[in-house]
Amino acid sequence: RALLPDAPADFTSELARARRICGEARDAVEAMFREVRMGRSVDPGHVLPLIEDITGSVDRHPTALVSVARLKDADSYTYLHSVAVSALMVMLGREIGLSEPDLHEAALGGLLHDMGKAAMPQHVLNKPGKLTDEEFDVIRQHPVHGERLLREGGVTQAGVLHITRH
Repeated sequence: RALLPDAPADFTSELARARRICGEARDAVEAMFREVRMGRSVDPGHVLPLIEDITGSVDRHPTALVSVARLKDADSYTYLHSVAVSALMVMLGREIGLSEPDLHEAALGGLLHDMGKAAMPQHVLNKPGKLTDEEFDVIRQHPVHGERLLREGGVTQAGVLHITRH
């Protein structure tokens, strides 16, 4: 049985919830990046409750969460970008009529899609200015590393892996 979307909310009332969700999701994605950088595997189970929160926020007011996530500083860019992509996946999924399980898979894929950046050398990832051709070749491999990291962490959902890789 599919869950019904939350009742609509006005933009102002959803903003407070969206700020909390963005903060929690940013912290969770950042923690997963830290774990990968320390040689540990990704555990996406920690973010599954956030997928419900992201989906609920989009259902209540489609643009509130994306608006908050767009207010990125340099330190939070990658993490909040992932939150915004997750919310956009929910919006698109609702628009094309995805089932709830497929919608949640798309949202999780959006949240985890850049996980491979955690395996990139920091000096390349955070380089100010233009990357060299060699550095750009390294960065282009982040989707491959992301899919590998998620598989190693036990992710088996084909949609999540496909979103991460492509």
